[in-house]
Amino acid sequence: MMKAISHLLFLFLTFNSCRPIPGTQGTPEPLGENELMALVGGGVLPENLVAEIRDRGVAFHPDDYFGSQLRNAGADPAAAEAAYERELKVTAELDGAQSANMAGPFQSLGRNALIQRDYASAEKFFFRAVDVNEKVFGEGSDKVAYSLLDASSVYVAQKDYAKAETYLLRALNTEESLHGREGVDLLMPLANVCALYDKWGKPDKLEPYNRQMIAVLEKQFGANSPQLVSTLTSEAHTLRSLGRPKEATDVENRLASIRSATMNPH
Repeated sequence: MMKAISHLLFLFLTFNSCRPIPGTQGTPEPLGENELMALVGGGVLPENLVAEIRDRGVAFHPDDYFGSQLRNAGADPAAAEAAYERELKVTAELDGAQSANMAGPFQSLGRNALIQRDYASAEKFFFRAVDVNEKVFGEGSDKVAYSLLDASSVYVAQKDYAKAETYLLRALNTEESLHGREGVDLLMPLANVCALYDKWGKPDKLEPYNRQMIAVLEKQFGANSPQLVSTLTSEAHTLRSLGRPKEATDVENRLASIRSATMNPH
């Protein structure tokens, strides 16, 4: 099966730059991503799979999902890396090296490197994506904020929490300036900041961000939504660790009420 996947990627890289145009007379429809992965997962004979790709080509750009599917099928992450590098080259040729479309392949390369614990490469690729987004969209854009979340993951993985904090707070501050302190777009950066301080063992820093997360969740889902359970649990634990038992008990009582309502909706 591994040989089949490797052969598949070789053909993908070979034919990706000359994809047939759908609907052209005499040219079969190119393979879509789902159809191709179905062939791989279905155990089609390698020679038949090769012939299918050779005859039809492919009609999609490799992304993170494509890479995860290949890994799930048994391919080495290095194989996905080759696909992403090819996509980066094609994007530069078609759209220009300063195009916003360059950020996607850089981010995919960074995540793929992070999976392999190649932290130096992951850092390089993630910050290339940050650079592209800054130049195209400006430092205060959503695109930059979310690429900073990717970059921070390199430092979290190495337990360099102080360095990760710098980029996570920058991402969060950017989102706050765009959407306010309770905007739904803050959910991801807030979750990352809370997770950082929890891993780092910094309850004094975690507690105010827990409260902010609760406020965002309340606005989006309602004060009694089960969506709040995880953050409320963290808040109760954090308050106890900070020597604030009365506040912790209040949060725990609220948790019990939400859980009771969830189990007995009528």
